[in-house]
Amino acid sequence: MPVGEWGSALTAAAGLHRAGTSIHTRTLAAMKQRTPTIHRALKVYNDLCEKLKGLLPVGSQFPLPQPLSTELKHLKKNDVLMQDVYISGNEGPAPAWLIDDNVRKGIRAMLVIERCAEEDIRLDRESRNLMRWYTQETAAIDAVCADPASMLINWLFMRPL
Repeated sequence: MPVGEWGSALTAAAGLHRAGTSIHTRTLAAMKQRTPTIHRALKVYNDLCEKLKGLLPVGSQFPLPQPLSTELKHLKKNDVLMQDVYISGNEGPAPAWLIDDNVRKGIRAMLVIERCAEEDIRLDRESRNLMRWYTQETAAIDAVCADPASMLINWLFMRPL
């Protein structure tokens, strides 16, 4: 599920909140208000990425930060945006997860597997709750059918369709 203002906007738009329209409207207004600042920050970041590209020594394998899209909707699922490896310096060879695409793909695959395991647990819990609800409803119908005071209801349930 998306986080932050995108999460609020999408959740409200999906009707998952009682006051969904109001929340959705306010969230989009807040995002629209911040858009110029975000665009300026993206432009500065992308300019710095280009500047770093010119400073990289020939033959260096150190991965440079990639320019980001200026379309805000594309930033929601951007892995490059979440990397913080450029903040602190490091002596020695770069770690494999930083320079090897296969290691990064493996890490992403492990994260997908973990999310699938979490979803499996949620679906199992949901199916048990559904089964519990169905059992309770069936027991309630059986109790009504067994009660002689509810003969009319029995007749409605027992008649052929």
